[in-house]
Amino acid sequence: MSNGMPDAPWDVSYIDRVNLFARLLVLDARALRRGIRGAYQDALRIIEEQLLQNPLGWGDPVYEAKQAGYTRRHGSQPPLHAYYAVHEESRCVWVQDILAVPGWGLDED
Repeated sequence: MSNGMPDAPWDVSYIDRVNLFARLLVLDARALRRGIRGAYQDALRIIEEQLLQNPLGWGDPVYEAKQAGYTRRHGSQPPLHAYYAVHEESRCVWVQDILAVPGWGLDED
C-alpha cells in the first residue's frame, strides 16, 4: 500500500491462451462429472485473485532469471496448480500453465 491506497493490480497475461483455456474447459467438465466443480471454480477464482494482487507472496520461486529480470514461480490451490513468471519492475505476470493437482481425479478421464 502507498498513501493509504491499495496497489494497482498486476498485469496478468496468458501464454498460449487458446490452448490453456481449452484445457481448463476440459478440467471444468471433469470437475462437474466428479462433483467437485465448486472447488474447481473456487480454485480458479483464488488463483486469479492471487496473480492480480499478490503474485510474489502467493507462489514459491522456482528460479530467478536475473538478466531478464523475472522470477519463475508456481503456486497451488487444490485442485489446481499454476506455473507463472513475475517481472517485478513492470508489475507483469505471465501465466504459463494451470494443471490439475494429482489425486483429485481431474488429471484422468
